[in-house]
Amino acid sequence: MGTGLEWILLSLVFLTVSAKVVIVAWAIIELRRKSVPELWGIDWLDILHRLEQEFGVVFSRTDFEAIPTGERLGLTVATLWALVEIELRSVGRSLPKDGWEKMVATLIEALNVAPDKVRSESRLYADLGMEQDLGW
Repeated sequence: MGTGLEWILLSLVFLTVSAKVVIVAWAIIELRRKSVPELWGIDWLDILHRLEQEFGVVFSRTDFEAIPTGERLGLTVATLWALVEIELRSVGRSLPKDGWEKMVATLIEALNVAPDKVRSESRLYADLGMEQDLGW
């Protein structure tokens, strides 16, 4: 009887580890496809996903390669908003009247920060506490 229970427990552990490996692989693939190494992190992936869903845009690595390497770690909310604007215009869509408010709400949710912290000059890492790793 103990052997059957051990087999079930080992199978559950194996499935859990396998699921984590798949999730990690997916996150790395998404980050490589959508961003640059200086911006890789689980918070960043979450922000990109939320912005894509909210505004109906799709980001790619080339969007962020345009930002000079030295400035990527100091990425501000205003710079990110400018990228959203560029993406909207590239697909022939105008800026929503409440676009900035949606952007701020997205960052508040994703980074769990107070609304008064999210200003155009706020830096995602230094001021809003965006994590720089994948959380493993």
